[in-house]
Amino acid sequence: MSRTKTKITVAIADDHGLLRNALARLVNTFDDYTVIFEAGNGKELKATVLKHIIPDIVMLDVNMPEMDGYETAQWLHKNYPQIKILA
Repeated sequence: MSRTKTKITVAIADDHGLLRNALARLVNTFDDYTVIFEAGNGKELKATVLKHIIPDIVMLDVNMPEMDGYETAQWLHKNYPQIKILA
């Protein structure tokens, strides 16, 4: 009997595109994890989460334009407390 294992979903928010893409590629090399979306700032991450694309983990840059990591973490904690945050 085969078991289907659910992958842990990850979102990455960082304003540096090269770093964000590299992190996404790295995370996707692990069998149990998959990056479901990337965002250039907290505002983009928030808009995507509000479309009901909810990750298990958010990898979050602290210094970003428009909506920084602190604001984004506060919003996530208040509205989606089940999401784990790595800053």
